[in-house]
Amino acid sequence: MRFSTVRGGRGPSRACSTESVESTESTESVESTESVESMGPLRVGVVSEWDDRRGLGVVAGDVGGTWSFHCTAITDGSRAIDVGTRVAFEVAPGHLGRMEAVQVTKLDVGWPAVEPA
Repeated sequence: MRFSTVRGGRGPSRACSTESVESTESTESVESTESVESMGPLRVGVVSEWDDRRGLGVVAGDVGGTWSFHCTAITDGSRAIDVGTRVAFEVAPGHLGRMEAVQVTKLDVGWPAVEPA
């Protein structure tokens, strides 16, 4: 695969030279053999913050620690969750490399309700 890199100034008034660069990376797709279980142990906690407009929330683990999550991490596809909801989740690196809650699943009504601190 060939890529061109542009060197020179910005804007239409300046001339730019191009240079070809060879890529040695394979373009074949690689299927991931990792399963969801390999991300980490299942944790339980409570949603302590939720911003409905941005779709961002924070879950506080029962054994300590807080992790942010995006609405796309909610497994039932609802894209919204109430503060105080008991959830099960896993922790994995997010898009920017920070650890965040993934596979956020609302727990059954049988779990005791906990008010956020």
